[in-house]
Amino acid sequence: MTIRLTKILLFILIGSLPFGAIQAQKGKKKKAATKTTAAARNAKKPASKGRQGKASTPKRGKATAKPNPLPTPPSAPFVLPQTTRQGNGNAKRDETLSITSGGKDTATPAPIVLSDTATTPSEVIITSAFKPTLRNASKINFTAATPLVDTSKVVFNYNVPSQNLFFSYEPAVIKPLALAIDSSLVWDLNQYVKVGFGNYVSPYLEGGASFGNGTKSVMSVHGKYVGAKGSLPNQEFSKAGVDVQGVITTMSNQELGVKAYWDNHTTYRYGYVPDTQVFVKDSLRARYNSFGLVLGLQNKNPTTKGLYYHPMLHLNYFGNTANTKEWNVLVKLPVSKAVSRLLALDAGLNLDYTRYTNKVIPDTATVNNTVVSADLGVRFRTPNFKLYLGIQPGFDSKGFFVLPQIRAEHSIPKTKFLVEFGFVGTLQKNNYQYLAKFNPYITAPKEQFNTRTSELYVGLKGTITKHLVGNVRATYLSMVDAPLFINDLSSLDKNQNFLVLKSPSIQAFNLKAEANYLLQEKFSLLASLSYTSFTKVDVFEKAYGLLPLEVNGAMKWRMLPKLLLKSDVSFFGGSNFIDSKGENGSMSLATDVNVGVEYNVLKRLNVWADLNNLLNNQYQRWNQYRVLGLQLQAGVVYSFR
Repeated sequence: MTIRLTKILLFILIGSLPFGAIQAQKGKKKKAATKTTAAARNAKKPASKGRQGKASTPKRGKATAKPNPLPTPPSAPFVLPQTTRQGNGNAKRDETLSITSGGKDTATPAPIVLSDTATTPSEVIITSAFKPTLRNASKINFTAATPLVDTSKVVFNYNVPSQNLFFSYEPAVIKPLALAIDSSLVWDLNQYVKVGFGNYVSPYLEGGASFGNGTKSVMSVHGKYVGAKGSLPNQEFSKAGVDVQGVITTMSNQELGVKAYWDNHTTYRYGYVPDTQVFVKDSLRARYNSFGLVLGLQNKNPTTKGLYYHPMLHLNYFGNTANTKEWNVLVKLPVSKAVSRLLALDAGLNLDYTRYTNKVIPDTATVNNTVVSADLGVRFRTPNFKLYLGIQPGFDSKGFFVLPQIRAEHSIPKTKFLVEFGFVGTLQKNNYQYLAKFNPYITAPKEQFNTRTSELYVGLKGTITKHLVGNVRATYLSMVDAPLFINDLSSLDKNQNFLVLKSPSIQAFNLKAEANYLLQEKFSLLASLSYTSFTKVDVFEKAYGLLPLEVNGAMKWRMLPKLLLKSDVSFFGGSNFIDSKGENGSMSLATDVNVGVEYNVLKRLNVWADLNNLLNNQYQRWNQYRVLGLQLQAGVVYSFR
């Protein structure tokens, strides 16, 4: 068996000689990796073992097998170790590979010896061109140096809201004899006298004075008289009034408010048709007098219970002649309490009593009109949301009623606008004084009734630009027992008088819009629009005497420190009436433009001039009553301050 294995190994060796010669020929062409002296020095080291059964192959730049400088015989016997079987019969062969070289110039392959034990150890020398080095460390420069000067400017953006105030615009009542006195400018001197005169025999006199230190007490006195006489027969009117009002701060840090007044309005019912009729002048005169006293008390700081109160008493007398007079007493007792920073409670009691006497009509007895109501509500307020939930229960001559009081406001994020919503009910007493102020040409009414109005609205308001604010609101109106006005057509000599009618129910849609432009104290512009569409009128065909369209505007411009220009415009019309033939009619649209100027001549002396009804449009607010045409007034203002 040993002879056969020897023959097999000899046969394998003879077959591998050509392959070894070829590999030696290739190795001869390569450059020696190291010098001969280094090889001789390394020959003393023990051989490095490579992988079992194979010689380590040199690689460029990594590992190179160094030839063995010791001489090797040309041939060596092959020794085959015993083969043993282990486990499942697989043969495991232990081999030792020795590779040597006979020198640089020989190509004879090194003998391969296979034996059970290690023979001459092989030698493997690994070299490399890589030389490890440490990288230079970066050093921090600790040299002290002056910091660079920062010349950049820091920009801070501040969002300052426009300091505009929302004023509820209430247009002045338009009179048929329209002497349009400009009310857009308030003269703020402490003591002054203003006098003037104009065409249509129109004197003008006004004066005012104020007293007090402004902290503990403030008192003011104001008086005014104006009149005019037109070109039509009996086309005359005059107004006079005086009022005294003041505020006194008590020792307990409360404010006591007092106001006393007297008003007189005299006019003539000159709107008869035809105008060739002859009347005694005194029979056409309507002279309205009003006296009143108002007392009020309120605390500036809350009580120990956190309550705020503001009771008020209003006494008023109104009459046309000794035969028609009216007394009115109004008492209000409101109280509020702040529960927290967000929540507050409101409560109040109201008493409104009117006693009306009309001796002109024999069958008319004294009429008493009493309204008692209570105010109950809750106020909830956050920076972006406001809500008021309340009701107003009460009773009058028609019985018990409950009026809603719901109002809400919510700010739109990232804008300066507010969305508002409300469902509000009001009760208006149609006493003689209120009706005569609305239409001074009415006859004394036979009865008194109250109008209940419900408003369901939604709107938008806020700051449009830096100087412009505005709001728009759409409202659905529902009125119960609304007053209407038509000419008295019972006889020819009474058609200039107006009768007061009562409509059981009126439904309408109203659209309002307002805009206010304010530029410091140099320029201001205010404009408003109100359009009402009467969708339903019970009993009567039209809403007689009520205006469906009103457009108003006012402008004030201080061109120079001593020069002030002012103007106001009114555009309205479309109200319905019944003419002398009993047919329905509609008023034409009217335009009234007024312009005024004031100039400071001396330190305490100003001159002024007004042009009223600049377009000379003799329109009619009430049927058969034409107003004055173009009117010029001029005068002076002297200040005692």
